[in-house]
Amino acid sequence: MPLSLRGRMPTEELKSVIAPALIFQSNSGIRLRYNLTILSFAPYIVGMGTLGTLLGIRVLSLQRGSLAALVFLVVFLVLFFLFFLLVANGSALYSRKLWLIADDQAARFVGSQNLLHVLKEIDAMKLDDIEANKTREPNAWSLRRRPSWRPSIIERIENLTMNAT
Repeated sequence: MPLSLRGRMPTEELKSVIAPALIFQSNSGIRLRYNLTILSFAPYIVGMGTLGTLLGIRVLSLQRGSLAALVFLVVFLVLFFLFFLLVANGSALYSRKLWLIADDQAARFVGSQNLLHVLKEIDAMKLDDIEANKTREPNAWSLRRRPSWRPSIIERIENLTMNAT
């Protein structure tokens, strides 16, 4: 929840905004899948580092300082980076899906129409951070920005509207 919402909405409406985050944090199934998504990077990095070392030193018998070793290193690092982007995009999309699942579960508790009304009201406030997230496309280049792992308010409204009918 953006800090800019503090003091702008009644307490009852704030409960509807906070409910999805509480469900996301407290639901062990959602939280476990989220943690597994985040942890998918560790085996990838360790595995690729081990594979690169094994291929470079053992299989190809490359010596330090040789031109072949340099070419291998450059090619391997480029491939490592490309596969990292692929894994990061997949993880970000799955994380966004988990947040939408938490929205759906929160809608059962606070009421689908109530949550939908509050999200539309927040959207109508035209807050800077929410407006910026509307136009952002989810991609790996924005991984350092935490919101890229969460759905925009438009995606949340569309998801609730689709599931409410």
